[in-house]
Amino acid sequence: MAGALTSLVQLWVTFAEAPVTPSRAFAFEINLWKCVRELGRAVFQVVLQSGEPSDKHAAHPRLRVNTLDEYRVRGRTPLTLATLFGSIKIRRWLYESLAPGDLALFPFDIRWGICPGHVSLGLAERIGRLAQDQSQRDVLQALLLDNGVQIAVSRLRQVIAHLAEKVSAVTPAARASRVVELLEQAAKSLGSFPVTIVIGRDGCDIPILWQGYKVAATATLSVFDRSGRRLGTVYLAQMPQANQVGLTAELDALIKDVLSGWKGVLPRLAYITDSGYQETHYWTRLRNSRHPLTKRRLCWQRIADFYHVCQYVNRLGIILFGDGPEAKSWFRRMRRMLRDEPNGARRIIHSAAAHFANGGHLTGKALREYRTCLAYLSKRLRYLRYNEYRAAGLAIGSGITEAACKTVFTQRFKRSGMKWSTDGGHAILQIRTLALSGIWRSTFEQSLVLGDAAVAKLPCHTNATPSRKTLPTAA
Repeated sequence: MAGALTSLVQLWVTFAEAPVTPSRAFAFEINLWKCVRELGRAVFQVVLQSGEPSDKHAAHPRLRVNTLDEYRVRGRTPLTLATLFGSIKIRRWLYESLAPGDLALFPFDIRWGICPGHVSLGLAERIGRLAQDQSQRDVLQALLLDNGVQIAVSRLRQVIAHLAEKVSAVTPAARASRVVELLEQAAKSLGSFPVTIVIGRDGCDIPILWQGYKVAATATLSVFDRSGRRLGTVYLAQMPQANQVGLTAELDALIKDVLSGWKGVLPRLAYITDSGYQETHYWTRLRNSRHPLTKRRLCWQRIADFYHVCQYVNRLGIILFGDGPEAKSWFRRMRRMLRDEPNGARRIIHSAAAHFANGGHLTGKALREYRTCLAYLSKRLRYLRYNEYRAAGLAIGSGITEAACKTVFTQRFKRSGMKWSTDGGHAILQIRTLALSGIWRSTFEQSLVLGDAAVAKLPCHTNATPSRKTLPTAA
């Protein structure tokens, strides 16, 4: 600490001896930041080491864990700990298990929450924030430049996997709390529309190691206030999985927790997606769902994504008129009709049928395409009432969920040369969805509280020699 303080003062004195120039100002700021970081490293090292007695007689001779496993103190072992201020070298006491074959115990590591790979909690949280958005190379460079810490890729992955596992226990409650918080904010807003919860889900191809591209899935839960403005979104995501059962379970649990935790007026519920298989299959679950407390059937409003429907209308125009100005003109008229006029989808079907009857016979692939587009619109007429939806202040597009595919997966998982394992991708997704939802830091802090109760039972070291008649309980 004295050396760090001396360097800090000397830097100040040296800078004050000459006139200020841009280059000297820049050098001073950078060197000052390094000195302050070195001072923090020295202080942190002193604080860490002061928690461990140097004399073996000042350490508790034995510990008992869960009233079954018993440990005895052995010796002090070195530890190089990566922290926000740089690497710190300390020595802590090792406790050996009395049961043959059991692992040793480091009470110091438990108290300070040392992560696998010998990383402090502060640096681990920073690694999580960096890794959810940046590649491994960028994360390692940032740690070296900003924190003076150099770690291996395997060590980095170990920390990320530990973080994902650590926050998984509190993630469902954190997501539900975030949605309830948004609902409370929406309930206080002004406007003519009811508070609305909008659900959406979609899929995206990502590169999987040794398997090529597979479909990963994402879901969103958004809250809209009384003016129709989106206040916030909670994101969920799942690596490629058969029938997307993991994502379905998480989304079901989130909806249940939100409705159980919300004590106000039941918000309006909407489900806005395209008409893919998984999206349609999930709709059958939603429309038969019930309130977790009142057990009444929930009233969900299904809306087919406007932009996907327009793709089918555009295909109809090309089939009927060819790929030219006439098809584009017809599509523009039909698109406005679909969006703004009552029974717009039905009128499009009638218009297409009339042009089909007057324009001669279609054969082969064109005929099959025509029937496919017409069948798509006919089967979904109840979900295409866009004029009513807009008048009621509801969104007509699944842009939030479509954007989630880009922000959750494309921007992070589909960079040049990237291929993912299921476990590695899941760990990143666990952290990334929390970060995009705006609850990563709070969720991480909540996960630390779970370990506080066990740490509180660890006996504190003192300078006095403890009585060997007592046998403190560790957890």
